[in-house]
Amino acid sequence: MKKLLILGGVLLAVASCKSASYTVNGTVNAPATDSATVYFYNGTGVNSAIIDSVVVADGKFTFTSVVPDTLGLYSFRSKEIKSLGGVFVPEAGVITVVYTENEPVKVSGTALNDIYQGFADAQKVLNDDYSKAYEKFAEARKKGEEDADSLLQELRAAMDVRTQKYKELVKNTFESNKANVVGVTMAGIMAQEDASVAQIDSISSQLTAPYSRAHKTIENARANRVALENTSVGKKFVDVEGTALNGEPSKLSDFAGKGDWVVVDFWASWCGPCKAAMPHLKEIYNAYNGKGLKIVGVNVWENDKADFEKAVETLELPWDMIYSAGRGAMDNAATAAYGVRGIPTIMLIDPEGTIVIRTYNGAEVVEKVNEVLGEKK
Repeated sequence: MKKLLILGGVLLAVASCKSASYTVNGTVNAPATDSATVYFYNGTGVNSAIIDSVVVADGKFTFTSVVPDTLGLYSFRSKEIKSLGGVFVPEAGVITVVYTENEPVKVSGTALNDIYQGFADAQKVLNDDYSKAYEKFAEARKKGEEDADSLLQELRAAMDVRTQKYKELVKNTFESNKANVVGVTMAGIMAQEDASVAQIDSISSQLTAPYSRAHKTIENARANRVALENTSVGKKFVDVEGTALNGEPSKLSDFAGKGDWVVVDFWASWCGPCKAAMPHLKEIYNAYNGKGLKIVGVNVWENDKADFEKAVETLELPWDMIYSAGRGAMDNAATAAYGVRGIPTIMLIDPEGTIVIRTYNGAEVVEKVNEVLGEKK
């Protein structure tokens, strides 16, 4: 009997050492989807890593893994089935994923995934309401109807309503889930909505959930806001380092604060609005280069340095360049230093190194440069 008890204790110890697991059971209700691959990622952003993949067979797929030490939103998607994708919380239990063609993916089965799906469903209702207003406006404009202008006003009003209701949805979901990763995720959304450092700190202080990957979004939002405040109009420029076109090290202080006006343009080869701003920059470059003005392009968020080099040649950009590696806003040293969340971001720095303009609008920079350097043309 004593031997049996000892053996039972060993078995119990072994069982207790086993990590909790979760299983994702997926159903694909769409034709010609067998043999498609579904990839699972350890996050939702561009830098998330693939943790595994499974193949769809007979309209089903199954994936099992160990619950991570710190919870956060994971994601899945298929390259062959473009609309098959979504997020889930990798908590212990069986998670059900249902994909039906032309419908949103549904994720359910565990407590936190049910909560998050409820948030997603409510968000869809808001988006659908706005989409109806947009479709009504687009149809009227296409037909050249006289009421298109009034419908545009209705569309803007619908967007304002959607934005306000979305903020309320996020806040209410946050208030009900401060002790879990869904609440942390909502806190991350709130922190990214132009909140001040003090507001972000207040949001963070209300969380009682264990530290998780989701907290990183809040930390990044705070760091972004601090950087933005430190590089706002009236502040001295912050130095950034990277690589020049010739492969040599280059930094912003090689140009700024040395007696010339300096335009700094954060851009990427794939960015349409960035390309749209280039003619404005070429205009002032042609007028004032060597006459008190320098332009420095800071290339960011590229998939590959070769994309940057090709774009400089294709777009015929004659000014100095600094290439800064890293795709995410906070994973790229240059955009992290300036709190850049969208591009183009264009700054004008005076001869003493003080930022006098920070904008997305190239025409605004042209106007100011003409004002301060016009007599030197």
